[in-house]
Amino acid sequence: MGWDFQSTDTPNLYYAGTITHGIDKRLSSGGFIHGFRYTARSLAWLLAARNHGIRWPSFTIPLHGVATSIMKRMNEMSGPYQMFYVLVDVYIRWDNDNVEVLYNVPHGMLHRIHELLGESYKEGEEERKHWDMIVVRLEYGAHYSKVGGDPFTRDRVELDPFLAHTCNFIHPVLYHFTAAPLPVEIRTKKLLGYNHRMHLSENLYTDFGTIRNHLTPLTHFISSVWSGQDLTHFNCEDCLLSYLTTNTVAEMCKRPPIIVAQKSDNEDLGRNGVINTSPKLLSKLSPTLKTLTDLL
Repeated sequence: MGWDFQSTDTPNLYYAGTITHGIDKRLSSGGFIHGFRYTARSLAWLLAARNHGIRWPSFTIPLHGVATSIMKRMNEMSGPYQMFYVLVDVYIRWDNDNVEVLYNVPHGMLHRIHELLGESYKEGEEERKHWDMIVVRLEYGAHYSKVGGDPFTRDRVELDPFLAHTCNFIHPVLYHFTAAPLPVEIRTKKLLGYNHRMHLSENLYTDFGTIRNHLTPLTHFISSVWSGQDLTHFNCEDCLLSYLTTNTVAEMCKRPPIIVAQKSDNEDLGRNGVINTSPKLLSKLSPTLKTLTDLL
C-alpha cells in the first residue's frame, strides 16, 4: 500500500479502515477508529481529485491573516492531532499574496500536491515546479516514548520557545518549502526537501495559544520566510499609538484586524481570543474599525 491508500500490486484497488494502518504502523493511530476516520475522509478527497478533477477542499486567506489563522487551527486540528505525523495542513502562497489552505493532507502525498489541486500530474513534473508553501503538523519529541527511558526526568517538559526543538510532548512543527517535497517511504516520519523548519513549544494541555511561546515566534517565522515585512499582530490601540507617535503604519494596521478563519456563528471570539469572521462580531466592531481606518 502506498501513501495514496492504493495497492502497490493491484492498480485501482484502494483500502480504507483498519488495514490502512499499514502505512503508519508504530508511527500514528491509523489502526483505530479515532485515526482511520480521518484517513478515510482523505481517501475520498484524493479519489475525487484523481478521478474527477475536483480540488482538495480548501479556502483562501490573505497573507496578513496567516499567523493567527494557523494559531487558531493548531488548537482545534482534530485530524493532525489524532493522526500525528501523517496528516498535515498545507498553506500555499500564490503570486497575488493570497494563501490557499488545505487541511488533512497525507504527508506522503505532498510531492504530488499538484494532483490534489485537481490538475494533471506527470511523473517528475513536481520536482520542476516552484511551490511556496508552509506545512503544519503535530509531532512528538524524539525521546517521548524511548524504550527504557524515564518518563519522570526533570527535563521531560520544555517551555522555553528558544528550545522548542527539544520538546518531548506533542507540539506543532512548521516546514517551509520552495519546491515540491521529496517522496518518502511509508512509515516514515521525516519530511524531505524543506528549506526552513520551526518547532513551537509543547503544552501539557495542548493549548498552543500563548503570545510568548506561540504567536510571536509563529509570526516571526512567517514574516521571515514569506513577506519580509513585519506581520506582528496589533490591536487597535497599538495601531493608533504607533501612528500618533512615529507616523508609521504597520502592515497589520492597514487592514481591519479580522482574522479569516472558518466562520463560527456560536462564538464571538475564537479560542484564545483570536477574532473570527462571525457576522455578529463584525457588526459589533464595525464602528471602531471604521474610525481607526479613517484615522490611518
